[in-house]
Amino acid sequence: MKALYLTGAAALALVAASPGSAQTAPAAASANQQAEGDPGDIIVTAQKRSERLQDVPLAVTVISGDAIAAQGKTSLEGAQYLVPSLNFLKSGTTLNQSLFLRGVGTSTFSIAGEPSISTVVDGVVYSRAGEAFGDLVDVDQIEVLRGPQGTLFGKNASVGVINIISKKPTASFGGYAEAGFFTDSEYRARAAINVPIGQNVRSRLTGFYTNYDGNIRNVTTGKLVNGFEHYGGRLQVDADVGSNVKLAFIADYHRNNDDCCGEVIATGPINTATGAVTTNASSAALPTPRGTDTRELAQNLTTRTKETGYGFSLQADIQAGTQTVTSITAYRNYKNTEIRDGDFLPAAYIGFNQLHDFGPQTGDTFSQEIRLTSPGHQFLTYVLGAYYSRAASERIFTRNDQVCTSAVTPAPTALTPCSSASANPSTFPTGTADFGSVFKNVALFGQGTLNISERFRVIGGLRYTVDQLDVFHSRATTLAGPGINANFDQGVYNEYIRLVALGVSPTTAASQAVSASNGVPFRAKRPMRTCRARQACSTIFRMARRRMRPMRAAIRARRSTCSTI
Repeated sequence: MKALYLTGAAALALVAASPGSAQTAPAAASANQQAEGDPGDIIVTAQKRSERLQDVPLAVTVISGDAIAAQGKTSLEGAQYLVPSLNFLKSGTTLNQSLFLRGVGTSTFSIAGEPSISTVVDGVVYSRAGEAFGDLVDVDQIEVLRGPQGTLFGKNASVGVINIISKKPTASFGGYAEAGFFTDSEYRARAAINVPIGQNVRSRLTGFYTNYDGNIRNVTTGKLVNGFEHYGGRLQVDADVGSNVKLAFIADYHRNNDDCCGEVIATGPINTATGAVTTNASSAALPTPRGTDTRELAQNLTTRTKETGYGFSLQADIQAGTQTVTSITAYRNYKNTEIRDGDFLPAAYIGFNQLHDFGPQTGDTFSQEIRLTSPGHQFLTYVLGAYYSRAASERIFTRNDQVCTSAVTPAPTALTPCSSASANPSTFPTGTADFGSVFKNVALFGQGTLNISERFRVIGGLRYTVDQLDVFHSRATTLAGPGINANFDQGVYNEYIRLVALGVSPTTAASQAVSASNGVPFRAKRPMRTCRARQACSTIFRMARRRMRPMRAAIRARRSTCSTI
């Protein structure tokens, strides 16, 4: 979307290098070019080893980071235009954004939902795809693998994999700085510097800053919205420990503040069910519509998202004879707060309730992968490995309303604020839900290739996975006054009425733990108590049904139990 506003640009690039090394040392090859092959070969890691692209029996598209930068793209949202069959589903917050390959992907608001396209950055699997939707800075290349990749990349790669590889530190001192200004007040700055620490230790420090004011004016606050401010950095340190051990440490941090997305509401004549033409009274509080040229809205809360993420990873490559042992240990932390004006109006009015949402979410992931890789170019080549991850998330979502009714008879026909003398005192119904999930995944995997001839190969693979999912949910709702269910879903309102009639406090809670493997059906450790967890339960059992045909009868019985709760 941002590219639509880049109608003009001016950029400044500075390159710094040691004069001696710049004249005598050859240009440093990328990390992927260190594998065997001719200088013109494209090297990929689509099968957990460095190989020439033409030797990989997969549908792979490779785009370089330089190609992305040359097109003015700064994220996966922009990279989609360079990759056939890759699509990006935009949303107001990265939590709800999704990738699609060949028209297939996962779009869900559930905190217990997992993507079907795995996003891997420098060997680390991101449990939440939204973590990778930030700025692409100092990228060497992006590999897009289409089709199921579950054997080597796990259960969340049933549709494909987006493998992002950063530029590696080099042995020469040097770097670059780049700044750009674009029309509509957008600024970009990024820089990277290589600093050799010793003969066998190399480091690279990267930073970026992006700011865009926005393209829609909120007449209530007098400020532009639908803009953003992104900044962050990454530190990489590579070290050769002896002749057989290579270590790579990466630490990164980013912070995003997005004023997105303030909706422009179309107003005007409305055709009723009887064919009569009427107008919505709330139109009086909105800016005058100008069709596709409308660039104003009126809201007393700025719809926006605040996001912070950071992580650490350590990769060790150990040469054990002719075999290579690789270990990748990673930790990631992710915080996202979504703030939304859900009534699209500058105040609360009689008959038009004010609705404000506030939903902070936190999460962290620990993962450990270890694998054994055989040499290439032999009769039998293989990759064997084990993987463990624990991904925890929690969200506390609050919806606040302001509601008022007319204090006079007949009720005013014009739009009347709740603050006027014609309105009864306002009530403030509110509801808060605290919910979250913990995913634990353990897997053993392997893939082997029999190179019978140059033209004929036999490839086989297997992955055994054990999953455990713990979910919890609690809700506290204060609904008082007239029109209390106007902005709350009917299920919440009905549950509130039922509990009040029973003399029970309108607070509900539920928790459940389920586990599954390739050969064991799901088992519930604790009973479900509310229908709010029914969706997660039915989704889990649908997954189990696909995995185990012999246990369909038992699964249907348990799913039926869930649906009747």
